[in-house]
Amino acid sequence: VNRRADLDFDLADFRHVSEWCAERQAIVAHVVAVRDVIVNTHMDGEVEEVLSLRAGERIYMEQSAKFSLARMRSIAHAAGLRITRHWQAPREFYLIVECERVL
Repeated sequence: VNRRADLDFDLADFRHVSEWCAERQAIVAHVVAVRDVIVNTHMDGEVEEVLSLRAGERIYMEQSAKFSLARMRSIAHAAGLRITRHWQAPREFYLIVECERVL
């Protein structure tokens, strides 16, 4: 992000936190400011503040969900799709589905 957007995020200012969210049935990850932080951009040689966080404030990073085959069938159906094939690891560590549009 720093290189792409010419920002000055300092990794030492944040810690990574991942938590199980039962409502979403997913792991949700954030970075949390460990101190008050100001992030600046340096575009065209000008310094401009783009983000200010207080210690403890979070930035959402990602969500990783596990879906059962039954849940994926429901999601596919709601999207007008059907599952044509699926692959599931032993002990259901992951699931891959192939879908096609219902005509």
